[in-house]
Amino acid sequence: MMAGKNVADIVVIMKTLPTKEAVEGLSNKVNEEVNKLTRAMGTGSVTCACNERGFTVTAAGAAVRVLVTTLHQNLRKLEPEVG
Repeated sequence: MMAGKNVADIVVIMKTLPTKEAVEGLSNKVNEEVNKLTRAMGTGSVTCACNERGFTVTAAGAAVRVLVTTLHQNLRKLEPEVG
């Protein structure tokens, strides 16, 4: 994180279309793994909150925005009302 900025961005590119269920599953797995680490280190807990673009991981005054997208060729598979 840059000095004075408490938010970092990460982009995850999925090989398949990122369905709501897939993004929630990834969020849950990240939350589970990060909380295992924080418990082992004796630090505070971490929360994950899903949104329309991915999810945000928040802990101790800092956050990581995880933006989820897919490969360009998969955009053709989107239904017009979804995209």
